[in-house]
Amino acid sequence: MNKNIKKLIESAPRKPGVYVWKDDGGRMLYVGKAENLRDRLRNYLSPQDSKTAKLVERAHSIETILTKTDTEALILEDALVKQNQPRYNVRLRDDKRYPYIRITVNEDYPKIEVVRRVELDGSRYFGPYTDAGSVRRVVNAACEIFGIRKCKHDLRNVRRPCINYGMRKCSAPCRMIGREEYAARVGQACRFLAGQCGRVKKELLSKIKAKSRRMEYEKAAELRDILTAIESLSVPQDLSSATLEDMDVLGYASLEGRADITQLKVRNKKVVAVLHYPLKGEYAGDSIARPFRGQKYKLSEMAVENSIHQLARERNERESTRGLNSLRKAIGLSKTPARIEGYDISNLGEKHTVGGMVVFTDGCPDKKQYRRFRIRGERGQDDPGSMAEMIRRRFNHPEWETPSLILLDGGKAQLNACLKHIPGGVPAAAIAKRFEEIHLPARTKPVRLAGNSPALLLLQQVRDEAHRYSRAYHLKKRGKEFIEG
Repeated sequence: MNKNIKKLIESAPRKPGVYVWKDDGGRMLYVGKAENLRDRLRNYLSPQDSKTAKLVERAHSIETILTKTDTEALILEDALVKQNQPRYNVRLRDDKRYPYIRITVNEDYPKIEVVRRVELDGSRYFGPYTDAGSVRRVVNAACEIFGIRKCKHDLRNVRRPCINYGMRKCSAPCRMIGREEYAARVGQACRFLAGQCGRVKKELLSKIKAKSRRMEYEKAAELRDILTAIESLSVPQDLSSATLEDMDVLGYASLEGRADITQLKVRNKKVVAVLHYPLKGEYAGDSIARPFRGQKYKLSEMAVENSIHQLARERNERESTRGLNSLRKAIGLSKTPARIEGYDISNLGEKHTVGGMVVFTDGCPDKKQYRRFRIRGERGQDDPGSMAEMIRRRFNHPEWETPSLILLDGGKAQLNACLKHIPGGVPAAAIAKRFEEIHLPARTKPVRLAGNSPALLLLQQVRDEAHRYSRAYHLKKRGKEFIEG
């Protein structure tokens, strides 16, 4: 796995979305979804099977696409796989489709049913839904609340209502209700399935009051029951929608003098591609319409969120590069420190002295490489001696990657105690907390950097992370002793 991919994984957001592995030609190798993108992608750092190992070996980059929910991520994953047919996606490449709810509004007495394909037949479609169980519940609710029929009978040949009418699951348009009243119920059901529950409830309240004024109390009670049922049920709305036309949705965001446009390509009623364009100062002559509600608004919000994430990721990359280059110059390194190892000791009195090693790869925490040490020597609060033991044991592992820089939490004493255990050619430094001074082996006086120096900020980040990690281990050991005692 190349370092660029590791960096992208560690900078991935802890949000739901889709991740796309690409080869060096930009072709999709694999599309997956996750509730937490960073945690899911970290699993690829230690592949458990040969197929995943081959995918990681061939991959050149990873793209992440943020969604509002895990369900939206599942829908987007399915659309991207079917559109692009990635080599390593097998499960979703078949023609299996998510279910839709269809109301046949092109018929005199429309019916409600579940289908797997959207056709240009004049019907209204809602979905897709990722959970077949939720589809059945919504259909049953629509039948019970609004009295929409599920049967496929030719109503001209029906002589009496079926059992669904007796079970209050159909209003029996075949015999018991007129076309106009049934059409009103169908309209309410369509608005309900489209997520417009507020509008449906407002209509029902108005009708209940009207029926009550005319003393049609039985009818008013029926409408009241419908209203109560609607309030107890929420209809899931997903990323794609059967009502969406083909279009491009643009999201714009700016950050620290830079801007990005995210393009969502909607084709065949689904988002099939997400593209990023850095803005370079050109101005479009065409006006851009921004929706304020509904499915198009959700898509525009998704596009904006992805633009914000893209800009933040690029900013973090620039800051990491700036910090590494600044550090190289500040302490006289021969090359940019691609792997920085930070060390800290944590203890309380003479008990539970432990050490922590953290690793920053290309300026970003690489938590898979973190290591903990239980100090074996009886050193009490001898920080330099404990630090020296940890460094000695670290370099007893030649299989671990050679660091570009060793950073110790401490001063000259810690640095001098460790130097004899650090192989020649491996740079080392120590950073003292009090004055934020940097101690180097070849200098008698410490180096002081400006408080806003990118080099100092990076060193502080590594030092503080090592302190956090070693302290967490120390508290764990103390807690375990307290419980056992």
